[in-house]
Amino acid sequence: MSLFKFWVADFWGARYTQSFYWFLGILFLFFILISLAYRLSHGLWSEPRRISHPSWKMLAAFWAITTLGLFILREFGVNDDWSTRWYLFVFQPWRMPLYVGYFILGLIAYRNGWFAAEGFKPRLVPWSVLWAFSGWLYLCGRAGGGRLKFVKIIHMVDRSPVILNAENAILFNTICLSSLMVGAAFFQRYVNGAGRFQKSLADSSYGIYCVHPLILYPLAYFFVSLSLSLYVKATVVFWLTLFLSWIVSALVLRKAPILNRIF
Repeated sequence: MSLFKFWVADFWGARYTQSFYWFLGILFLFFILISLAYRLSHGLWSEPRRISHPSWKMLAAFWAITTLGLFILREFGVNDDWSTRWYLFVFQPWRMPLYVGYFILGLIAYRNGWFAAEGFKPRLVPWSVLWAFSGWLYLCGRAGGGRLKFVKIIHMVDRSPVILNAENAILFNTICLSSLMVGAAFFQRYVNGAGRFQKSLADSSYGIYCVHPLILYPLAYFFVSLSLSLYVKATVVFWLTLFLSWIVSALVLRKAPILNRIF
């Protein structure tokens, strides 16, 4: 089958995918809904923005509610396969509680100034430990236990589907929340800055995300045939792709008419 025939035929059937761009459709839907909510509620947009930090109880409650959502959906038979039937909205049905929950968490973070200079600063080490440990347990469960005796013992215990479902929901959502906090803590401590370069990267981040695969794939394909060390090629492709994506975003997407209103 030729590439053209694939694009006009099979691609629009069972093989349809949006790859890295899948979440933009869901985000677009959420923006429409929140825009309607803002139109209907004067209090949402008129309330002054304030600076406050989340308590551990608030984060624990958020984790518990979203984890419970995952557990309930799986108990009702909702799977984790990609749904592509609506084309614009590509998503994994089982993860809908996380899509909705983390979008709302983002709204709360913005309204309470969590990422302002004097805002919320999660601690890097505790969240990193939780992230690594929960991720390790989750992967051990998916891989069948690995070489660790106590993990193998757990796998030898005859657990009911309900218990397995609860374990999966708990570990998966723990990874999601802790990785979010680790990312925020790491970038606040080591990357965030007031310099022109950092500001340009921050302003161009959305454009960088959008053009990154379009630069990465051809560049990686070109480097495949070069007789260099895999580690050298990976390093060069990584940094060169980031640099070119930043240039395109900063000098084209954020400067061109019409496009500058999007990016």
